[in-house]
Order: sequence, then structure tokens, then C-alpha cells
Amino acid sequence: MKKITTLIIAAMASLNFACMVDRPYDDASSEDIQYELLHISFSNSTDEEVDVGAGSLMGDIGEIKNIDNPATIGGFHDEEYTSLEVIMHNRKGAAMVMLSIFGGVNHEDLVPGSVHQFIPNTANRDGLSVEALVCSGDGAPGDWSYDDISNLVRVDVENTEFPGQRRLNFTTYTEDDVATGHVDIIAE
Repeated sequence: MKKITTLIIAAMASLNFACMVDRPYDDASSEDIQYELLHISFSNSTDEEVDVGAGSLMGDIGEIKNIDNPATIGGFHDEEYTSLEVIMHNRKGAAMVMLSIFGGVNHEDLVPGSVHQFIPNTANRDGLSVEALVCSGDGAPGDWSYDDISNLVRVDVENTEFPGQRRLNFTTYTEDDVATGHVDIIAE
């Protein structure tokens, strides 16, 4: 009898699930829902403990306009270089700003209250230098149909309410687009 009761409950649950799956939902306001990105990670290649916290991405990148989403942060940190991939994904598609920080996120000039502007210069990457690549597409992250190199990157550094955490606010400028966002950096 216990086996039959279990089978009946399982059958009813599967019918209930099927109804939920087949039911259409009209939710025009859900265009900016962030989709979970499971493959993004951040790693260290040094003894310095650097990690990333929250992030955001706003503005226009290629065909993805009016972005205003939380972002998932990936990348890696090595002593003199940090790569940060700031990625958002919603029903419009996906967009990314990849920041290349020559000198690393622990550079002595990236202190709260500082403001920096960088023009890409591959001939001179001594000291602190930040370059950005912006990408977007109407599919999943990595399925980019648009990419461009920023002509100018602005970085403003501020404290957060958490000890040991700094916020890097960035703005990237390309020929046609402006994107802004932030990445919270946790360094010990």
C-alpha cells in the first residue's frame, strides 16, 4: 500500500509540474532579470589574497542598450596584473566589460578617493594602467556579436561599509557607447 501511495503522489506531482511548465507567462517587465552565470570564477595566482564581491553594469554596449543590471565578476589576479570580467545577462542578451589592470588591483595608486583616467597605450604599461574591452550579443555570455576597445577608461576608487573592501567605479568610452559599473575588491 505504501508503494502505491508513493506512486500516486509522484504522478500527481509530475502532472502539477507539467501544468506549471506549459502555462505561458506574460511578464514584459522581466526584461532586465539577471540570469545566473555559473561558469564565471575569480582566481589568484599569487600569495596576495584578493577576491571580488558585488558588481554592476549600466549604459550601452553595442546592440544591448539601457543596461542597468547586477553583474557577475570573473577573472584572475597575479602580482602585477588583474583581469576583471564584469558580465551581465538578461532577456535582451549579454554584455561584458573586461578590465585589464596593469599594476594589479593592489597597486599603491588605487586608494579610496583617487580618480584615474587611462588612454590605451600598449607601448607603456609601466606603473598603473587600465584598459577595457567591451562586448555584447543577444545570446548567452561569450556569444558576442559586438566588441570594441575603449578609447578612455575612468576609474574612481571609494571605500565601502565593509573593512578591507574597496569599490572600483569605472566608466568606459568607445566611439559609440558609454558603459559604467563597479566591482567590489576584497584584499587582505
